[in-house]
Amino acid sequence: MYRLLLRVKKSKRKQFFKIQVYFTLVLLVISGAVLFLNAERIGLMMNREVPEALTPGSPAPERSNRCACTWDSMRLTRDDYADKHRPAAESLANDVLISDEATLNTQLAKGKLVPFKIDRGMRLQKLTHSEPFLHPTAAKTYQELALRFSDALIETPEHDALIVVSSVTRTSLQQAEILRRYPFGATRGTSTHSYGASIDLLFVETAGDCYRARKALEGVINAMQSEGKLYVCPESKCIHLTAAKES
Repeated sequence: MYRLLLRVKKSKRKQFFKIQVYFTLVLLVISGAVLFLNAERIGLMMNREVPEALTPGSPAPERSNRCACTWDSMRLTRDDYADKHRPAAESLANDVLISDEATLNTQLAKGKLVPFKIDRGMRLQKLTHSEPFLHPTAAKTYQELALRFSDALIETPEHDALIVVSSVTRTSLQQAEILRRYPFGATRGTSTHSYGASIDLLFVETAGDCYRARKALEGVINAMQSEGKLYVCPESKCIHLTAAKES
C-alpha cells in the first residue's frame, strides 16, 4: 500500500490523507455522541425517583402511565373460549342472548342486567360499541376484582391505580358491527359479551410503576381464576374476562 502511495503524485497523496483524517474525525464525533447519550440515559435511570405514597387527604397525582394489558405484558393462563367462556356465559344468563336493544331493555326491566358501578380500583372508558350493564353476578365479580386490586396496592406508589375497562355488554347487532370493522380481531359467532357476562380490560392507569401495578392485577386475576370465579382469555390488545356462575 505504501509503495502504491509513493507512485501517486504528492498532491493526490495530500488529498487522500485529508479525506482519511476527515472520516476519522467524523467517526470519533459520532462515537463520542453515542457514548454521551448512553451515559446520560443510564444516569437518568439510576437517579429516577419512585414517587412516594400520598398521605390521606392529599391531592391525587395525574395518572400519566397507561400500562397495556395483553398476553405479552401479563402472565395469565388462558381458558378456552369455546369450551369454558361461552358455556359459562350461557349458564350465567340462562341462555338468554341479548340480541338487540329491545332484549337489553327487557333484561334491565327484569333485573337480569344491572348498571356496572365500581367504587374504586376500576373505571369505564367511554363505550362506543357496548353498554354499561352486566348480569348481577358478573357485576359482583368485577366489583370484587376491582376492590381486591385496589387493596393489593394500598400504601404503595401505585395506590391510585385504576383498571380501565374498554368493553362491557354488547347486543348481537353491536357484535356484528365490530366483526365487520375488525374481521380478524373480533370473536366470530356468539360472543360472551352478549350474555352480560364479560368485560375487556384495556390497560392499568397509574402515576406509579407499570410493572408493580400489572403484577398486582395479574395476581388478583390468577387468584380469582383458581377460585372458579373468572375465566380468562389474554388477547393481543386486551384481557377478556368472563364471570362464572355462583356455586
